[in-house]
Amino acid sequence: MGIAVVGVVLNATPDWSRGASVSFVLVGVAYLLGAVCAWRLVARSERRTEAVAAAAPART
Repeated sequence: MGIAVVGVVLNATPDWSRGASVSFVLVGVAYLLGAVCAWRLVARSERRTEAVAAAAPART
């Protein structure tokens, strides 16, 4: 999908260097968005694990 988007942007712009700059910015934003989503999922999973551990009775 990323290669397709880069190809469309490069094809839509008359100047290759301008199209490449725009493409690289879009790819960077997509990677940043993916990293933020992954970080939030990991943080949520850790909170759930801690909540389950706190609610479980202690075994002796």
